[in-house]
Amino acid sequence: MMHFFAAGVDWSIPEADPNTVVKGIMGGVFFLLGLVAVGFIIYSGIKFQLSRGNAGKMVEARNTMLYSIVGLVLAIAAWAIVRFVIGNL
Repeated sequence: MMHFFAAGVDWSIPEADPNTVVKGIMGGVFFLLGLVAVGFIIYSGIKFQLSRGNAGKMVEARNTMLYSIVGLVLAIAAWAIVRFVIGNL
């Protein structure tokens, strides 16, 4: 009879430093924020190209791009602050 589970394998959860856990979680969150911001930048670029000279749509696309870039800059700044604070604990 075959055993499907390896004998002698330690299945316990390893103890981790809280700073490492927070760094991992925040890294994932900031990665997703950056991904969303880049997605909106691409979306606004496509929207700008498809505006076909319509002034209202061009302004809307430009504002979307501006807010996406501001959001990306804020996410990077927040990531840097979190890394600095956690690194000094």
